[in-house]
Amino acid sequence: MTSLLLAAALVTAPTAAADDTAPLRITPVGVEHLDVGLGGARFDLVVEAERLKGLPVVIRTLDYAIDVDRLKIAQTRGDYRGEGLRLRKGDPVRFSIPVELDASEAMALVASGLGQGRDLRVRLTGHAKVRMLLIPFRIPVRTDLVRLER
Repeated sequence: MTSLLLAAALVTAPTAAADDTAPLRITPVGVEHLDVGLGGARFDLVVEAERLKGLPVVIRTLDYAIDVDRLKIAQTRGDYRGEGLRLRKGDPVRFSIPVELDASEAMALVASGLGQGRDLRVRLTGHAKVRMLLIPFRIPVRTDLVRLER
């Protein structure tokens, strides 16, 4: 049994590989509940995660930085330890990442065009801590710049 678990982990564990061999894909798909004011800004970044190959995994935490038009505007952690985000092969899951910005970060966001209704180019970078068959490991996350319509 132990050798089976180890073999499964090695086969599906991430390496410094190209995107076509990545075990999962995380893609920003939209922005909701935008509220920009003098004291800061808040919005929800809607993200879609999909397991591309291998056995199901559960995302426990997602450490990420959000870049808008190549400007890093937020860096934080999403914690999903309660139930976790269960990803099965070919079954995408959508979830929201709440983003809160202070006044200076909000000004950068407004300068990028979010407050004026322009489309945005968003990138997520970081890593996801996942669990598969009770074995924890980290998967790097780096999306291309994705154009989000407002």
